[in-house]
Amino acid sequence: MQPMSRFASFSLAAALTISVPVLAADPSESFSAKVVNFEQPMGRAPGLLQVRVTRWSTDADRDALTNALMKDGQNGVIDQLKKMPAAGVIRTPGTAGYTFRYARRIAAANGDEQFLVVIDRPIGFAEFRQGWQTVDYPFTIVQMTLNAKGEGSGQMMGATKLSANSVTGDIAFEHYNVSPQLLQNVRRE
Repeated sequence: MQPMSRFASFSLAAALTISVPVLAADPSESFSAKVVNFEQPMGRAPGLLQVRVTRWSTDADRDALTNALMKDGQNGVIDQLKKMPAAGVIRTPGTAGYTFRYARRIAAANGDEQFLVVIDRPIGFAEFRQGWQTVDYPFTIVQMTLNAKGEGSGQMMGATKLSANSVTGDIAFEHYNVSPQLLQNVRRE
């Protein structure tokens, strides 16, 4: 089965290379969102996504991930993420939560804020043992945009691959044969 390539509309290059972090005295923040998965049967209630950020990633973190991707590809990013301290926890329906190590807050020109969370997703035993192509898509990406009221929308992309153009430095998301899950009613708690 061949993966159907789909590229995210949110620019990782913007989030990783030209972001302007918004500084706060207390870095801890919580967000919630309704997860809508259009690939599930009709009538299924959306789940709740909860994101708790305890540390915002720095310019040095961003540079380390970008350099690791350019030099060593996705494995370099995974290795670099493992060296970083925890940045928070994400909880999806049916999970106890996953620790993530990269969370970036970016001020947009129009006053909105964009949030990017990069998670080196858990690869299940069967997925790894069977040699499924999804093991080549080791990240989950969460992107949210909030207005000044702390409300907005976003998307969550499971089974995502990162790639870089060594000439331009552009970085792209590609997700494996799965539509991004829409995040509705995103709110700062």
